[in-house]
Amino acid sequence: IIENLMARPSSLYWSSAFPGDVATLEAGFTLEEKPPATREISSILITLPPGFSHAISTESDVETFTPDPSGKWVASGRWLTYAEPGRFRVEVVPSNLTRNEYKMRFPVLIPPVVPARNVWMVSLCGIDSTTGERCFSYTDRAAFLTWPIAGFEIGEVHYSHMGRIAAGGA
Repeated sequence: IIENLMARPSSLYWSSAFPGDVATLEAGFTLEEKPPATREISSILITLPPGFSHAISTESDVETFTPDPSGKWVASGRWLTYAEPGRFRVEVVPSNLTRNEYKMRFPVLIPPVVPARNVWMVSLCGIDSTTGERCFSYTDRAAFLTWPIAGFEIGEVHYSHMGRIAAGGA
């Protein structure tokens, strides 16, 4: 439990849920207020369920956005760590995180079978005060807040597409 941190996860969005597809996924969070100085957020870690792998090959494959057009919240320079296919980390500018919504859009390879534990993890991370290390897993000490977000089934259509499907079929 993090005292004085008012935040909540965003819903998971996916463009496709068919085996072998490279789908666009969107995940994020909302800060209800600026984080306290005692819990400075330095990065966001996205952990995919077993069997899924991101299809990130360059930084330009990941979009970061917020409704505030003046909101520069992603760090300059090397802001994305994506060497492992089951996770990636976005470095942020702690002082620029304010009351706002923050999202990341990224490509993911849909596996042939969805795992029984189909849970996506969004972690707010700091820097471990003992080791000085950043988080590489949602279980690391530097990951001070992690939300589990329910995944989707093979072939499942995201609810935001429902109206377009119904309109197209009429």
